[in-house]
Amino acid sequence: MSLSKPTGLQTGDILFSIHNRDSGFQQNDTISTRPSGFAAIATSPTDAGVNWNRSWVDYKIVDGSEASTLDWIFNRAADGVGAMIAYRGVDTTTPFDVTPVPYSDQASDTSQIVGSISPTSTDCMLLTIVTAQTQELNQSTGLTPAGSMTERIDIRFGSFTSIHFCEEVLTASGATGTRTHTSPNSEQSFGWAIVLRPLAAGGPNDNLMGQICI
Repeated sequence: MSLSKPTGLQTGDILFSIHNRDSGFQQNDTISTRPSGFAAIATSPTDAGVNWNRSWVDYKIVDGSEASTLDWIFNRAADGVGAMIAYRGVDTTTPFDVTPVPYSDQASDTSQIVGSISPTSTDCMLLTIVTAQTQELNQSTGLTPAGSMTERIDIRFGSFTSIHFCEEVLTASGATGTRTHTSPNSEQSFGWAIVLRPLAAGGPNDNLMGQICI
């Protein structure tokens, strides 16, 4: 899958790629080749559900060497979606305040509940990534974000792949509690809660949207 890097990137930004693929009742979908410098977050990939969707989150601290088009190569053909987003003002040495927490919400309902995460720093940025077995073919709307969060990405493809990405500035450390996003149809979902550590007081900012690919 090829994604165009966001415009306006600066050295020191943190750049994310998110992929969700339909594993076709298998758990053997893997990334065989990543673009130079990208690494998986500590708890990626994650998968779940009756159709065994699988999702990945990769990241890189931008250094100016990035090609205009970035290619991820998987070991098998499958339907899928991908997106990129970048943040500025993140601690480049320790970008993740705590280890990202995966979640699996296997109840087939309209509430997609991302678990709590417990940052140790203040002024962090909370990210929630929901990848759902959408059951939303031909739906004109995706997930409705939790009331405290701002939606940045909401894409779907076919009946079984989607990415829903939200952010929220945190003013305090400690457990965030869960975040519940609402889908128009009953579905299963899985993904992550991620907390970005700020480089300085005020927290990360300037999200830069990249290409969305289906």
